[in-house]
Amino acid sequence: MTSSARARIEVHVDRRVAIERAIIEAPRGDIIVIAGKGHERVQILPDPSGESGLIEVPFLDADVAGEALRARRGRTPEAARA
Repeated sequence: MTSSARARIEVHVDRRVAIERAIIEAPRGDIIVIAGKGHERVQILPDPSGESGLIEVPFLDADVAGEALRARRGRTPEAARA
């Protein structure tokens, strides 16, 4: 890996942010691979209320990618979700 490629590596804990940034910021002609989640329709996250250990949150990579593609065409990710 070249030093210029290494400088472009970003790590995002929030999967939604990672997918959105990859799609919105990719140069024309780049290929983006969204891997690692498979068929799962939820994310298992820590419960922000602290009441239970974990919660399941509905989440589909394809939905997030579609929103980001629409955002890339001129709308923000927030507006694409509306």
